[in-house]
Amino acid sequence: MAALAAAACSGSSAPGGPGGGPPQVACAADAAVAPVGMSVAVRCTASPGAEGPVWAAEPATGSLVPQPGGSATFTLEAAAVAPSFGDTTFQLKATYRNASGEATGTAAVTVLGNTWMARSDAAAVLAVASDGTPLGALVPLQGTAGPILALATRADGAVLVAQSPQSGAPVRVHDRTGAALGAFDAAGAGGSPLFDATAPPRAVQQMRDGTVWVTGGTRPVIYEGGGRFRALAAEAPAETIGLAQLPDGRVAVTYRWAYGIGFYDESGGTLVKKALQATAPAGESYGALGALAVLPDGRLLLAVAHFAPSGWTGTLLRLDGDLNLEAELAASARVPRNVPRALSLAGAALDAAPSPVAGDTAPACPRRFAADLSGSAGCLDASTAWLGVVHLGPLPPGAPAAWLAKRP
Repeated sequence: MAALAAAACSGSSAPGGPGGGPPQVACAADAAVAPVGMSVAVRCTASPGAEGPVWAAEPATGSLVPQPGGSATFTLEAAAVAPSFGDTTFQLKATYRNASGEATGTAAVTVLGNTWMARSDAAAVLAVASDGTPLGALVPLQGTAGPILALATRADGAVLVAQSPQSGAPVRVHDRTGAALGAFDAAGAGGSPLFDATAPPRAVQQMRDGTVWVTGGTRPVIYEGGGRFRALAAEAPAETIGLAQLPDGRVAVTYRWAYGIGFYDESGGTLVKKALQATAPAGESYGALGALAVLPDGRLLLAVAHFAPSGWTGTLLRLDGDLNLEAELAASARVPRNVPRALSLAGAALDAAPSPVAGDTAPACPRRFAADLSGSAGCLDASTAWLGVVHLGPLPPGAPAAWLAKRP
């Protein structure tokens, strides 16, 4: 854990607050959200005559370096976080004193958590910091046989791991150290398997009502948050693929052989199908609709194939509420002959796992794209044996201290 620097500036001992009370202090950070490795400036002002500031950070990790003029810079380097690190809000505090007492101003900065990428050839994940730094060795997922097909986080901070139904329970639960916490039901109320080899789990997500949805079959499976089978959603025209929940509660899915997106109500009881209103340039076309992600304002990001006379590439489309095309991934960032299989937003970044090699699909590395689709930061790892990807969100209250500790 890096030490926190502290410094004080001398000043008059005359009372500085109204009526001779403690100082009045106000602080602000240059950025409310930052990736690991980014230095954020914090500036504070205090009543005339106050002495200080003395700086501190909660949680007490990272580097907080005083600067002239009541300011400091805060940086959390990748070396200071464990593979389990999720979005964490740091309270950066400046304390001033005068003859009447002391007062502390605070600025909040949220440091983005890691991305976990699942191996396609082992039951293990690689943690990648939000600055793109791989965090050590693979984290084994204890008791999961694999292959891992999808990842998601749960509100309690646990990670949901979908695997081949031939290997055991279709969804297993792990903490952020990789330890096993349990498994979801493999069969429905009548005892029939919920997944099989022809329609294994494809995407998994916990919804705002606490339920967990898993696509793969023609009827997405809906679980209680703890893993008990609840219901099958209404039947889609074909096997479901992509999965994302909109801010209004509707659940968007893609499904095979369709040039459109289905929208379930939050209970999964009704499905409304809408055609994609996206036209490619003349002589070109889109197809193979797959993974989905939702921007905070409700617009969708959709992984598709872009077919052109020179060949095809995997690309991303941004769609408005009527599924009109707003933007496409910059041509230089598109992936030759590989449509991203899974997407995960992390601030201004969009991390993507590749599709497995099959037929005309070429090998590809996991990539980090700009969430505004303006480009790509390149590969998160040079190898191609990855399938699932998930951003680790905020740590829940009472999370183990090890989840914030320095990595080995």
